Amino acid sequence: MQKTAPMTEHTFGSWEKPVYQRCEDGGTQSRRCDVCGTEESRSVKPRKHAFARWETVRKAWCNEAGEQTRKCRHCEHTETRALAAKKHWPGRWRTAEPARLFAPGKQIRLCRRCGDTIETRSYTLDKKHFAVSFNAYGILLSELTGQKQEFDCFITPFRTDMQGEQTVPIVADAKHVVGNLHLLIEDDDLRLSCSFYDERSEVLKVSIRFFTELDKVTQKNVQKTSRRYQFETPISISKTFGGAKYGMLILNCQGVYDAESGSNILLEDASKEIGFEMLLDEMRQMTKFMQSGNGT
Repeated sequence: MQKTAPMTEHTFGSWEKPVYQRCEDGGTQSRRCDVCGTEESRSVKPRKHAFARWETVRKAWCNEAGEQTRKCRHCEHTETRALAAKKHWPGRWRTAEPARLFAPGKQIRLCRRCGDTIETRSYTLDKKHFAVSFNAYGILLSELTGQKQEFDCFITPFRTDMQGEQTVPIVADAKHVVGNLHLLIEDDDLRLSCSFYDERSEVLKVSIRFFTELDKVTQKNVQKTSRRYQFETPISISKTFGGAKYGMLILNCQGVYDAESGSNILLEDASKEIGFEMLLDEMRQMTKFMQSGNGT
């Protein structure tokens, strides 16, 4: 007959690390018998969460909140918190649409972070930024000297001994005829004035020079500006021109005008008109008199 071994008590090992589904609900702890493997468990009291560091799952952005989470090291519990939305980070003003002479431009400011347009404003520039040359129509310096000029401009001969008004077209930017220069002689006074086809044309800076000797009309002298003479201010003919019957005018003003205005005329088209051809022929004739010494 086979004998049966007497029963022995379990020999349990150490309790394993507690397992928690949620720390606040308590957990379980188990251990095994070293002999037969029987498992024994027991409840463990609730405990406080032991959180790891916050981790960013979505960064905060301009006008958009972010999010961070952290997990308990002992259970599966996760906490979430919002990160405050960031304010825009304004960059420098930049030009989106450049200002024009008679129309404002647009400037914008972008956020350095997200690139959104956060501010818009209109702006204007002083008229001097758009200034071009205003010259009285005449003979080109290159034609007068017979030499090619780096700085070519109009030289305007006129009579100093003819009472009344002489009128010469005003050319803007060597492209458009924009008005007239009026030379009014009354007794010993010469008075200059200008009128424009378009009300927005304007002289900003006046430079008027006179010559009575052709050899003085050089590129160097022509480029010089002078504020000695002004519009609507009487100029003594005897003091300025002596006894010369002819003088040479260089009007080298700075001004602004509307190149798209229908009131102004393309110089290329105007120069083909009979009136312009006749005027230029008269000026060439005056120049010949000055060259031959008959100007006095």
